[in-house]
Amino acid sequence: MPLPEAIAPGSGKTTLLEKTLSDLKGELPIAVVEGDQATLHDAE
Repeated sequence: MPLPEAIAPGSGKTTLLEKTLSDLKGELPIAVVEGDQATLHDAE
């Protein structure tokens, strides 16, 4: 089940991921694919 995480900074993405991983531990195989987009917004 993919969980898109393209949400604003400070919106609770890491907390959601940590809680989800904790709740599903031992229930399902889990993988996290991480990537950082380099944009002009980052420079601002």
